[in-house]
Amino acid sequence: TQLERDKHSRYLLHCLREVPQPYAALDTSRLSLAYFCVAGLDVLAQLGKIDAPLRAGIVEWIYSLQVLPPSDGCAGLPADRLGGFRGSGYL
Repeated sequence: TQLERDKHSRYLLHCLREVPQPYAALDTSRLSLAYFCVAGLDVLAQLGKIDAPLRAGIVEWIYSLQVLPPSDGCAGLPADRLGGFRGSGYL
Protein backbone atom coordinates (compact mmCIF):
# COMPACT_ATOMS: atom_id res chain seq x y z
CA THR A 1 0.00 0.00 0.00
CA GLN A 2 1.05 3.57 -0.64
CA LEU A 3 1.19 6.19 2.11
CA GLU A 4 -1.35 8.88 1.28
CA ARG A 5 0.72 11.97 2.07
CA ASP A 6 -1.96 14.45 1.04
CA LYS A 7 -4.63 12.92 3.26
CA HIS A 8 -2.26 12.67 6.20
CA SER A 9 -1.00 16.22 5.77
CA ARG A 10 -4.57 17.58 5.46
CA TYR A 11 -5.51 15.82 8.70
CA LEU A 12 -2.44 17.13 10.52
CA LEU A 13 -3.10 20.67 9.28
CA HIS A 14 -6.73 20.37 10.39
CA CYS A 15 -5.55 19.32 13.87
CA LEU A 16 -3.23 22.35 14.01
CA ARG A 17 -6.07 24.71 13.13
CA GLU A 18 -8.74 23.14 15.30
CA VAL A 19 -8.40 20.48 17.98
CA PRO A 20 -10.53 17.46 16.98
CA GLN A 21 -13.61 17.01 19.19
CA PRO A 22 -12.36 13.83 20.93
CA TYR A 23 -9.30 15.77 22.13
CA ALA A 24 -11.00 19.07 23.01
CA ALA A 25 -11.29 18.17 26.70
CA LEU A 26 -7.55 17.43 26.86
CA ASP A 27 -6.47 21.06 26.82
CA THR A 28 -3.25 20.32 28.66
CA SER A 29 -2.24 17.97 25.83
CA ARG A 30 -2.58 20.60 23.09
CA LEU A 31 1.14 21.41 23.11
CA SER A 32 1.96 17.71 22.61
CA LEU A 33 -0.65 17.43 19.86
CA ALA A 34 0.83 20.47 18.09
CA TYR A 35 4.32 18.97 18.36
CA PHE A 36 3.23 15.68 16.79
CA CYS A 37 1.32 17.47 14.03
CA VAL A 38 4.33 19.61 13.09
CA ALA A 39 6.70 16.63 13.40
CA GLY A 40 4.36 14.52 11.25
CA LEU A 41 4.27 17.19 8.56
CA ASP A 42 8.06 17.31 8.68
CA VAL A 43 8.33 13.52 8.26
CA LEU A 44 5.95 13.78 5.29
CA ALA A 45 8.06 16.63 3.84
CA GLN A 46 4.96 18.84 4.00
CA LEU A 47 6.06 21.63 6.36
CA GLY A 48 5.61 24.08 3.50
CA LYS A 49 1.86 23.54 3.74
CA ILE A 50 1.79 25.47 7.02
CA ASP A 51 1.02 28.97 5.74
CA ALA A 52 2.72 32.01 7.26
CA PRO A 53 -0.25 33.21 9.38
CA LEU A 54 -0.76 29.74 10.87
CA ARG A 55 2.98 29.35 11.50
CA ALA A 56 3.11 32.75 13.23
CA GLY A 57 0.05 31.85 15.31
CA ILE A 58 1.59 28.56 16.41
CA VAL A 59 4.85 30.24 17.42
CA GLU A 60 3.01 33.00 19.30
CA TRP A 61 0.82 30.44 21.10
CA ILE A 62 3.85 28.33 22.10
CA TYR A 63 5.64 31.38 23.49
CA SER A 64 2.49 32.32 25.43
CA LEU A 65 2.83 29.00 27.28
CA GLN A 66 6.47 29.61 28.21
CA VAL A 67 7.20 30.07 31.90
CA LEU A 68 10.24 32.24 32.44
CA PRO A 69 12.25 32.04 35.64
CA PRO A 70 12.64 35.04 37.90
CA SER A 71 15.89 36.82 37.16
CA ASP A 72 17.20 36.18 40.68
CA GLY A 73 16.24 32.49 40.85
CA CYS A 74 13.85 31.09 43.39
CA ALA A 75 14.02 28.90 46.48
CA GLY A 76 17.80 28.83 46.34
CA LEU A 77 17.92 27.51 42.75
CA PRO A 78 19.81 29.40 40.05
CA ALA A 79 17.66 31.13 37.43
CA ASP A 80 18.79 28.74 34.67
CA ARG A 81 17.22 25.79 36.56
CA LEU A 82 13.69 27.17 36.49
CA GLY A 83 11.14 27.71 33.76
CA GLY A 84 9.61 25.62 31.05
CA PHE A 85 6.16 25.43 29.46
CA ARG A 86 2.64 25.23 30.82
CA GLY A 87 0.51 22.54 29.21
CA SER A 88 -2.35 24.99 28.84
CA GLY A 89 -3.15 28.66 29.05
CA TYR A 90 -5.82 27.82 31.62
CA LEU A 91 -3.56 26.36 34.31
